[in-house]
Amino acid sequence: VGTKLLQSCATDVGIGMFGDKERATLHDSATGISFAETSKQKYVARSLFIDPDRNNLQTATSASRFKYSALIDEANVIDGGSGSVDCGGNYAIGQYEIAPKMIDGIMDRLRCTIEACDNLQGFVFNHSLSGGSAGILHCILDKCCESYRKKP
Repeated sequence: VGTKLLQSCATDVGIGMFGDKERATLHDSATGISFAETSKQKYVARSLFIDPDRNNLQTATSASRFKYSALIDEANVIDGGSGSVDCGGNYAIGQYEIAPKMIDGIMDRLRCTIEACDNLQGFVFNHSLSGGSAGILHCILDKCCESYRKKP
């Protein structure tokens, strides 16, 4: 789902599969919302791709599997660490065993992404509704609520 959304957003604002601005669109002013311009005049997604199992992330990062993979900043691809970590489709394992090991790295990358924004207005999460990844998201949401409260 995340890769299809990324592809759709890129197409809407005229960004090609290699991060080049290919054409002007009615949504040009919205380009900076979902994409950041690099020093090489290319665009990368303001997205974090998170999964405890690196194999699941290869769908998004492999050019042979996803033609818009050049839009993904490798620093924003976060897995469970060395080797393949599996939640076994278990929410509790994701929330209580795996998320505590991953949360510091996730929040650090999120902070870096936020600091690159001119005006943060919110977050959009694409996620599984069940299983271990949903447990990890629960921890991410808790941390976001603590760290990024709505300003009065």
